[in-house]
Amino acid sequence: MKNDWTINALADETGLDRRTIKRLFTAAGKEPPYTLRDFVEALQAGASGRSEMVKQRLKKLTAEARIAEAEAGKIEGSLVSAEGVFHIYANLCVSIRQVIKASGLSEVEKHEVLKQLREISIEDLIAEPTANADLQA
Repeated sequence: MKNDWTINALADETGLDRRTIKRLFTAAGKEPPYTLRDFVEALQAGASGRSEMVKQRLKKLTAEARIAEAEAGKIEGSLVSAEGVFHIYANLCVSIRQVIKASGLSEVEKHEVLKQLREISIEDLIAEPTANADLQA
């Protein structure tokens, strides 16, 4: 049974490139003479290091993609801040209330219309178009 391995012998046995094996040993801090345990530990360290690098790279690419999409949305004008939407919605509600209050409806009718408008939830507004058709009728 062979206890010490050279880089050439490991390359012949495993089919890995000699430079790859040398890089694994160097990264793992292993010095010759190499044992089979050194080789396995170097492989494991290399695999976990690559795995962590892949995770970090994926995280970075995902963040970059989100930033790029947000920038593209701003440029295209399709991205509006939630605060902006809330402000527009609040102004719209005030305007609708003022129109109803100024209308020729009786006080009971005005009260009923405003009550029905208060009962509309955000989910109702986001629902399928068929549900919104009921609100428009």
